[in-house]
Amino acid sequence: MVKTILSWSRLSCVWCLLVALATGADEADVIFSTPFRPGERPESAKFLYGGEEIGEGQKAFQEVLRRIGQLPPGTSIVWGPNYGRCGSCSGQEPRCLAKSLYPKEWADLEKVVAERRLTLSSTYPGPFLSPVAIEPTDGAEIEWQNYRGPETPHDEVIYLLNRKFMGRGDRGFSNLILELNKLKPQTQLGLPQYKISGPETVNYDSDDLQSLNAKFERLVPFAHQQSEFDRAVASQKLKLERTRQRPGVTSGRQRFARTPVVAEHPTVAQWDAGDRRGRTFVSTGRIVRHDEPRSPNATRFSWKGYETQRAPNGERTERQPETTAIYVLNDVEQGKGVEGFKQAMDKLSGLPPDAVVQVRVCIRTQGPFVCPLIYEGHRHFERSGFEPYFGMFPWLVSVAEKQKLKLEWIPDEEESCGDCPLNK
Repeated sequence: MVKTILSWSRLSCVWCLLVALATGADEADVIFSTPFRPGERPESAKFLYGGEEIGEGQKAFQEVLRRIGQLPPGTSIVWGPNYGRCGSCSGQEPRCLAKSLYPKEWADLEKVVAERRLTLSSTYPGPFLSPVAIEPTDGAEIEWQNYRGPETPHDEVIYLLNRKFMGRGDRGFSNLILELNKLKPQTQLGLPQYKISGPETVNYDSDDLQSLNAKFERLVPFAHQQSEFDRAVASQKLKLERTRQRPGVTSGRQRFARTPVVAEHPTVAQWDAGDRRGRTFVSTGRIVRHDEPRSPNATRFSWKGYETQRAPNGERTERQPETTAIYVLNDVEQGKGVEGFKQAMDKLSGLPPDAVVQVRVCIRTQGPFVCPLIYEGHRHFERSGFEPYFGMFPWLVSVAEKQKLKLEWIPDEEESCGDCPLNK
């Protein structure tokens, strides 16, 4: 049987769920692809549907069409690879192989999509089904968030070990050291190291670049406790490996910000989470889609005074510091910046087990999508911008798990972030 992406429509109402089970109603988002290598111009197409091979040629496309014709209204279909979105390819590849080889069937596909009220999106590369769970590794990796440079107050920095929230500031660092002392000897330990590299180097002459990198490479948020960190590494005989990060990536991993935080350092703030926090949404709580009801009597967590897509200068791809946001619980302001976020987390920590918390997030669930996120067992969605607490999601999730809270991610359903660096 061909595998598709299946998930029950998550309904907060038990009665609605019983109706769905009784009638056998379900919703499936699907992917299909015609994979081929860059630089090629195939004379026939191999079709994969839901990640499994259907066959090759016109008959295979017709079988894909047959299956799509049975999908319920509202289903998202993502095809690829769309070579029109490959910035590093030769440009000789057909943008859409299926359309170029089988124009009649492609026209039929567009007709079925319109008649059945489906949505059709594309991606490059892929599309691929991403696993929700992450395979454990033998090593350990330290991360930190909200660190902009040497003048960042330590209380604003949060620490993580293997993606697990350790805490913020001195307490977070102390918890990190305790965990390092539990590691087996000879464990490989990753630690971020900033270095200007790649295309950004053209902005500097060689002497300036060497001088800046010498300063960047020594930057850590726990400089005042460096000796304590060194003792933990030495006592456990850990194998320290510096993992290179490009500093000043305020908008994503492709852009260098020249605006300095202090005279000597451009900002080293990192907003790149690799998976755009998509895995957080599908592994913790549930996404309340645009056509689904929200749970009643929930605590509502949001923010104000923060633009999720555009900075005050109007630049779409710039991201504001998280310190500019005012956090709000049930329409009551909790405070500004990291301290305001802490106040909100303290309030959530006082909620009883199984309490529902609705969290505003920058997500779009209504297709078609510009940059769809595709996870096994979950319906498609995409990002619409940056939350001010983008770097503090682990803190929020840690509170929810400890208190056994039920998180509902409430999408803003704004227009896609498009080709902003969050989606690169």
